[in-house]
Amino acid sequence: MSTLWIIRGLAGSGKTTVASTLMRAFGRKPCENMFSADDYFTCPMTGSYTFDRDKLQEAHSQCIRNVHRAMVYGRHDIVVHNTFSTSWEVQPYLDACEYHGYTPFVIECQNLFGSTHDVPEAVVHRMHERWERITPEPISPEVANEIATLVKGESA
Repeated sequence: MSTLWIIRGLAGSGKTTVASTLMRAFGRKPCENMFSADDYFTCPMTGSYTFDRDKLQEAHSQCIRNVHRAMVYGRHDIVVHNTFSTSWEVQPYLDACEYHGYTPFVIECQNLFGSTHDVPEAVVHRMHERWERITPEPISPEVANEIATLVKGESA
Protein backbone atom coordinates (compact mmCIF):
# COMPACT_ATOMS: atom_id res chain seq x y z
CA MET A 1 0.00 0.00 0.00
CA SER A 2 1.31 3.45 -0.93
CA THR A 3 0.72 6.03 1.78
CA LEU A 4 1.23 9.76 2.11
CA TRP A 5 1.71 10.55 5.78
CA ILE A 6 0.50 14.13 6.30
CA ILE A 7 1.79 15.52 9.58
CA ARG A 8 0.21 18.76 10.72
CA GLY A 9 0.53 20.91 13.81
CA LEU A 10 1.45 24.32 15.12
CA ALA A 11 5.04 25.51 15.13
CA GLY A 12 6.93 23.63 17.82
CA SER A 13 4.43 20.76 18.07
CA GLY A 14 6.89 18.03 17.04
CA LYS A 15 6.07 17.60 13.34
CA THR A 16 9.66 17.14 12.20
CA THR A 17 10.42 14.77 15.08
CA VAL A 18 7.40 12.61 14.22
CA ALA A 19 8.31 12.69 10.50
CA SER A 20 11.90 11.61 11.21
CA THR A 21 10.71 8.86 13.55
CA LEU A 22 8.35 7.53 10.88
CA MET A 23 11.10 7.49 8.27
CA ARG A 24 13.41 5.54 10.60
CA ALA A 25 10.54 3.11 11.31
CA PHE A 26 10.26 2.60 7.54
CA GLY A 27 13.99 1.82 7.43
CA ARG A 28 14.90 5.01 5.58
CA LYS A 29 17.04 8.02 6.30
CA PRO A 30 14.94 11.02 7.36
CA CYS A 31 15.97 12.88 4.19
CA GLU A 32 14.42 10.23 1.90
CA ASN A 33 10.78 10.81 0.90
CA MET A 34 10.30 13.40 3.67
CA PHE A 35 9.26 16.88 2.61
CA SER A 36 8.26 20.22 4.11
CA ALA A 37 8.12 23.84 3.07
CA ASP A 38 10.94 24.44 5.56
CA ASP A 39 13.27 22.48 3.26
CA TYR A 40 13.25 25.49 0.93
CA PHE A 41 14.76 27.68 3.65
CA THR A 42 17.32 25.14 4.87
CA CYS A 43 20.82 25.12 3.38
CA PRO A 44 21.62 21.50 2.43
CA MET A 45 25.34 22.03 3.04
CA THR A 46 25.20 23.64 6.49
CA GLY A 47 21.68 22.89 7.72
CA SER A 48 21.21 26.57 8.56
CA TYR A 49 17.66 27.89 8.34
CA THR A 50 16.89 31.31 6.86
CA PHE A 51 13.18 32.07 6.60
CA ASP A 52 11.95 34.61 4.05
CA ARG A 53 8.21 35.28 4.22
CA ASP A 54 8.28 36.64 0.65
CA LYS A 55 9.32 33.18 -0.59
CA LEU A 56 6.78 31.16 1.39
CA GLN A 57 4.51 30.51 -1.59
CA GLU A 58 7.46 29.17 -3.62
CA ALA A 59 8.48 27.01 -0.66
CA HIS A 60 5.03 25.40 -0.56
CA SER A 61 5.01 25.00 -4.36
CA GLN A 62 8.36 23.20 -4.19
CA CYS A 63 7.05 20.95 -1.42
CA ILE A 64 4.01 19.74 -3.38
CA ARG A 65 6.17 19.28 -6.51
CA ASN A 66 8.55 17.08 -4.49
CA VAL A 67 5.63 15.01 -3.20
CA HIS A 68 4.26 14.57 -6.75
CA ARG A 69 7.71 13.54 -7.97
CA ALA A 70 8.04 10.92 -5.21
CA MET A 71 4.58 9.57 -6.11
CA VAL A 72 5.44 9.40 -9.81
CA TYR A 73 8.57 7.42 -8.87
CA GLY A 74 6.33 5.02 -6.94
CA ARG A 75 7.74 5.60 -3.45
CA HIS A 76 5.59 3.70 -0.95
CA ASP A 77 5.77 5.77 2.23
CA ILE A 78 6.07 9.51 1.72
CA VAL A 79 5.97 11.95 4.62
CA VAL A 80 5.04 15.63 4.36
CA HIS A 81 5.15 17.80 7.47
CA ASN A 82 3.85 21.35 7.42
CA THR A 83 1.57 23.39 9.64
CA PHE A 84 -1.50 22.71 7.44
CA SER A 85 -3.67 24.87 9.70
CA THR A 86 -6.45 25.20 7.11
CA SER A 87 -8.10 22.71 4.80
CA TRP A 88 -7.07 24.58 1.63
CA GLU A 89 -3.41 24.12 2.62
CA VAL A 90 -3.70 20.33 2.79
CA GLN A 91 -6.14 19.85 -0.11
CA PRO A 92 -3.45 19.75 -2.86
CA TYR A 93 -1.84 16.80 -1.03
CA LEU A 94 -5.16 15.00 -0.70
CA ASP A 95 -5.78 15.63 -4.42
CA ALA A 96 -2.33 14.22 -5.20
CA CYS A 97 -3.19 11.07 -3.21
CA GLU A 98 -6.37 10.54 -5.17
CA TYR A 99 -4.68 11.26 -8.51
CA HIS A 100 -1.71 8.94 -7.90
CA GLY A 101 -3.60 6.24 -5.98
CA TYR A 102 -2.09 6.91 -2.54
CA THR A 103 -3.81 6.61 0.80
CA PRO A 104 -3.57 9.77 2.91
CA PHE A 105 -2.94 9.31 6.62
CA VAL A 106 -3.20 12.52 8.64
CA ILE A 107 -1.34 12.84 11.93
CA GLU A 108 -2.03 15.90 14.06
CA CYS A 109 0.66 16.94 16.54
CA GLN A 110 -0.81 18.71 19.56
CA ASN A 111 2.32 19.21 21.66
CA LEU A 112 4.01 22.52 22.44
CA PHE A 113 7.76 21.99 22.66
CA GLY A 114 8.73 25.46 21.43
CA SER A 115 9.64 26.41 17.89
CA THR A 116 13.13 25.50 16.65
CA HIS A 117 12.72 28.26 14.03
CA ASP A 118 11.91 30.97 16.58
CA VAL A 119 8.38 31.49 15.30
CA PRO A 120 6.95 34.38 17.35
CA GLU A 121 4.26 33.45 19.88
CA ALA A 122 1.80 35.85 18.21
CA VAL A 123 2.21 33.97 14.90
CA VAL A 124 1.62 30.62 16.60
CA HIS A 125 -1.48 32.09 18.24
CA ARG A 126 -2.84 33.23 14.84
CA MET A 127 -2.20 29.73 13.43
CA HIS A 128 -4.14 28.28 16.35
CA GLU A 129 -7.06 30.66 15.81
CA ARG A 130 -7.48 29.66 12.16
CA TRP A 131 -7.07 25.92 12.82
CA GLU A 132 -9.54 23.79 10.84
CA ARG A 133 -10.53 20.18 10.87
CA ILE A 134 -9.30 18.36 7.75
CA THR A 135 -12.01 16.54 5.77
CA PRO A 136 -10.93 14.98 2.44
CA GLU A 137 -13.11 15.82 -0.56
CA PRO A 138 -13.25 14.07 -3.95
CA ILE A 139 -10.91 15.41 -6.62
CA SER A 140 -12.54 17.52 -9.33
CA PRO A 141 -11.80 17.01 -13.05
CA GLU A 142 -10.23 20.48 -13.16
CA VAL A 143 -7.81 19.64 -10.35
CA ALA A 144 -7.00 16.29 -12.00
CA ASN A 145 -6.07 18.18 -15.19
CA GLU A 146 -3.88 20.61 -13.22
CA ILE A 147 -2.05 17.71 -11.58
CA ALA A 148 -1.59 15.96 -14.93
CA THR A 149 -0.06 19.16 -16.36
CA LEU A 150 2.24 19.49 -13.33
CA VAL A 151 3.34 15.84 -13.52
CA LYS A 152 4.00 16.07 -17.25
CA GLY A 153 6.10 19.19 -16.69
CA GLU A 154 8.16 17.38 -14.03
CA SER A 155 8.91 14.41 -16.28
CA ALA A 156 10.00 16.55 -19.23
